[in-house]
Amino acid sequence: MAARVFIDGAAGTTGLEIRERLAARADLKVMQLPDRDRKDPKARAGALNESDVVILCLPDEAAREAVALIENPAVRVIDASTAYRVAEGWAYGFPELEPGQRAKIAAARFVSNPGCYPTGFLALVRPLVRAGIIPPEFPLTTSAVSISRRRVVAPLDPIAFPGVESVERQGAPPRAGLAESPTAGVGATAPASGGDGAGGQADGGPERPTVSVGPVDVTAPHVAKNDSYSLRLVASRTLYDGGTAVGAVGALAELVSAAPLRANPHDLDDLGVAAGGSVRVRTSSASAVLAVVPDASLPRNVVAADFNVPLDEGTVADLIDSRAPVVELRMETP
Repeated sequence: MAARVFIDGAAGTTGLEIRERLAARADLKVMQLPDRDRKDPKARAGALNESDVVILCLPDEAAREAVALIENPAVRVIDASTAYRVAEGWAYGFPELEPGQRAKIAAARFVSNPGCYPTGFLALVRPLVRAGIIPPEFPLTTSAVSISRRRVVAPLDPIAFPGVESVERQGAPPRAGLAESPTAGVGATAPASGGDGAGGQADGGPERPTVSVGPVDVTAPHVAKNDSYSLRLVASRTLYDGGTAVGAVGALAELVSAAPLRANPHDLDDLGVAAGGSVRVRTSSASAVLAVVPDASLPRNVVAADFNVPLDEGTVADLIDSRAPVVELRMETP
């Protein structure tokens, strides 16, 4: 009897890829929910508990919700998100990582997907650590660039759209940087299906995203200020922040330090605030008293703070409403 496999999140890019790879397997039966039932908790719970193997191709929170719905102890789970990547009770799905890891994965009920960046990094570094060439706590950093064969995401102007940085707190990859050109890495689109122009699968499957070829102009839309007293918040980046990867290495975690709010010197002069003084900032959803320093590189009416590092109160993410295209605030003396 063929093992039943349910892909929760089969409509996404990862789910589509996995479904394609399993389609030709005679020893597996890929179960699918009708489109109308994909977000029905009762239908999902039924599919999750009636399968032999569940593959989760979901955002972190949705993956946790799916695992909570599984009551059948015979169901085995492979999670492609980061929700359980190094969680207790989950086998890290990198069979070449350590001696015996392949057997551990084969026997595990819960398996986490290691992800593309960790796979590349660990494949290079773990053998060196195991051999004693690199100390386990040695501070290593790597830089990588994502290039999708499916599509290239247009970079957003972080001054016009600072809220985009806040989604990283929820597990999404970085999408914008202060140094990016408005047209960097963005292209016109062409069919992804290899010349037939259909853009979909040959078997009549779901429409796929298109591949980018050649540059096109991308202009971030203008978002008007609320009023003449509002300042625009920019979430900038720093090398060592409070992210999971940095926090997991003691030598790197020690490099994370609090960072003040930064503002144009003329804006601080208008308030009568000296360098190193404090200001109260108010957004539509939060208020905080923060240390502030002058930064002449910022235009007037713009304030900036590093994302995911401590401020005097919380982090800049507390001031960001990810549902809004921009974040505007009032800055005043405390």
